[in-house]
Amino acid sequence: MLKRMPFERPTEHYDERIIKIDEQICALLKHRKELSDNNPGFPPFEYISQWAETFELYEDFLKAFFGIFSSEEHFKPVVEPSGFRKHISVLKSVEEGDFFYTLNSISKRLIRINQNNPRQPTMVSGDFIFFKRSETNTIEAR
Repeated sequence: MLKRMPFERPTEHYDERIIKIDEQICALLKHRKELSDNNPGFPPFEYISQWAETFELYEDFLKAFFGIFSSEEHFKPVVEPSGFRKHISVLKSVEEGDFFYTLNSISKRLIRINQNNPRQPTMVSGDFIFFKRSETNTIEAR
């Protein structure tokens, strides 16, 4: 799994006069997620064009702005397990349609999870290999 690079502030400048506006933007983002059950979709381009004209913003900027909302799950923190214990051999395979799935092993690690934190990152672990059967009945690794 690729690790995300830490975000660095592009500048040290911040105009403190707009802090209340930035807080309101964050509150509106939360409210937008709640109203849409975290599935807002993407506004039609006609709306974006109207908003760009009304609020004197660039259409491409608004398209990028709304586009980033659909990928919020990519920014969710991932638990980095520590305390490696051992690999548990599984060696299970299943064929489903044109695909042949294999789970070789699972990494057993010691992690601590805060049950009281609803924004707790999810744990991702395990090694998966996916195969696709070709017309010649050979198996290709993916």
